[in-house]
This record gives sequence, structure tokens and C-alpha cells, in this order.
Amino acid sequence: MAYDPEGLVGMFNAVLLTYLGLIAGRVLVIYRNEAARRLRLIAWGAVLCMIGGLLCGFSMNGGVIPVNKNLWSTSFVCVCGGGGCWLLLLFHEVVDSRKIWTGAPFNAVGMNSIALYCGSSILGGYFPFSFATYRHDHAGPLFSNFMGTCIWIYIASEMKKKQIFIKV
Repeated sequence: MAYDPEGLVGMFNAVLLTYLGLIAGRVLVIYRNEAARRLRLIAWGAVLCMIGGLLCGFSMNGGVIPVNKNLWSTSFVCVCGGGGCWLLLLFHEVVDSRKIWTGAPFNAVGMNSIALYCGSSILGGYFPFSFATYRHDHAGPLFSNFMGTCIWIYIASEMKKKQIFIKV
């Protein structure tokens, strides 16, 4: 078995974050009233961010359980879950409620997510999806990954335009 830096505790926190996402999604399914949806997502986000903040002492490296992405600490999970609730509310308002944005081009990505996942797993290390940068900061890899993501979004958009959908 390969070494897992997160270990068993990290697995529980990953399951917790998944469950928090399920709860946020269920808010949109169960409550039909927009005001009830807004209130619950704002409240869930605030409570989770407050719990995460209290656990880390409202600092990056302090508190009882510091925010640590590598270990998937409980404070990290709570802050991500709370922020996720607020982002879900924002996109629900912009895309579904007020119809300001259609979600394009990202809706094409969702229609062929398996194809994009497999494609990026197989071709992720090859040009043009990825390329070497000679910068010693985060800007080089960020640009490379951004360009690769843009190419995959373009591929997904073309697949949608040609009505090609790969399903499991």
C-alpha cells in the first residue's frame, strides 16, 4: 500500500466535507422558497466558518487545530465547507435564480466530466495540456495549469457542440 500522508484521520475529514456538500445540495432540493434557501446556506456557511475560525484561533498556524490543507485538518474542512456554502449560494443566485449567467462554458465541462478526467489523467503531462516553466515561484506552474484547464474547457465545449457525451 502506498504511503498516505493524511492517514485515517484525513479520511474522516474528507468524508465530513463530502457530507457537508451533501447537506448544502439538499438545501436546494428540499426548500423551494428562495428566502429559506438563502437563509440556510448563509447560516450553514457562517456556522462552519466560525467553527473553523475558533478551532484555528482565527490565524493560519495557531489555535487548537491549525488550518492545514495537507492534513485535511478539521478547521480546514470547516472553513472550506462554509466557504462552499456561500459559493453555492452565489452561483445559485447568479445562474438559477436571477438568470444573469447561463453557466457557460462550465456546463459543458459537467456534461463530459468523465471524458475530461480520463483525458487529463492520460495526457496531463504532455504539451499543450502542461508545459515546463523555468520560474521558481508559483506563477509559472499556475500559468501552465490555467492554460491546460482552458484547453480542456474548449474540448468540452466542442464535444457539447457536436453532441458527443461520454457516460459511464
